[in-house]
Amino acid sequence: MMFNPNENRFNDPADQFNQPPRRAASPMAMAALSCAILGLVTVFTGFFSLIFGSLAVLFAFLSKGDRAQPERPARSAFQIGIAAIIISIALIISSFAIVLHQYGSFENFYNSYLNTLEQYNDSGETPDSSSENTNDIITL
Repeated sequence: MMFNPNENRFNDPADQFNQPPRRAASPMAMAALSCAILGLVTVFTGFFSLIFGSLAVLFAFLSKGDRAQPERPARSAFQIGIAAIIISIALIISSFAIVLHQYGSFENFYNSYLNTLEQYNDSGETPDSSSENTNDIITL
């Protein structure tokens, strides 16, 4: 049997135009993916990742519409958004646990913070007075 390029169904020029067009991802799915990436990037800033992660999950659900399955970017956004939420909650809980372990209570932490501020203010140091004689530097 000899190879005939006209019999190859992948080279049929008439069939190239009968294929359904590729659908672009919906704007809501792309918004969900953008919020999910921002949620993952801002995971160490505290509450911003909770906001962006929650928006990503919400937009991923809304992008489904009347379809049975969500689009691929929406599924990815849902997974990344959930990961950002879980990581930021874990970091917030661990920071509270570290403060409680280090100081015993939040009141002790607050008192230690106030003592540090008082020591800084009593020392007379300001960020501008790092050198004692700034006039010697600028003499003309």
